[in-house]
Amino acid sequence: MAIVITVDQFADQLRTQFFPTVVKAIEDGLRDGAEEIARATERTIRRENLIYTGFLEGSVYVNSLIDGAEVGVSAPHAKWVEYGTRPFTPPLAPLGTWAMVKLGLDYEEAYAVAVSIQEKFTREGIKPTRFFARSVAKAMPAIHRKIEKRVKRAEKAIFHHVGRAVLG
Repeated sequence: MAIVITVDQFADQLRTQFFPTVVKAIEDGLRDGAEEIARATERTIRRENLIYTGFLEGSVYVNSLIDGAEVGVSAPHAKWVEYGTRPFTPPLAPLGTWAMVKLGLDYEEAYAVAVSIQEKFTREGIKPTRFFARSVAKAMPAIHRKIEKRVKRAEKAIFHHVGRAVLG
């Protein structure tokens, strides 16, 4: 009695069974990873006190894609917080409102603070925080572990299945 196992038979099983399963495991791991990045970004925003109205933190999103996921921050000012700006002159009214709400100042005190902030931005711009890039970097080890775990599970199941299919 003999069993013939050829490389072609094994390769056919890998193509039809193994690769699609591993690709799905990676895609699912990427979706999990996007959620991890979103949570890390929200934690960074809170920890570094980048919250004024909560709009930045509330604009962190995850969109599932056919082959993975997209994670981002949709607040219009997110890019300025992330990358900084060159010197510019911002309007006083939003700065004054910020000073009243965030610092609990009355109108006159808030106006003085707003003028100081405006002058600083006019001289120096906004320093980059890289909150999103740092959050992604922080989440990457966990994402790699999640993907690796899913792929190992898929490999184990598929090699068991492929072995049985090839051997009959």
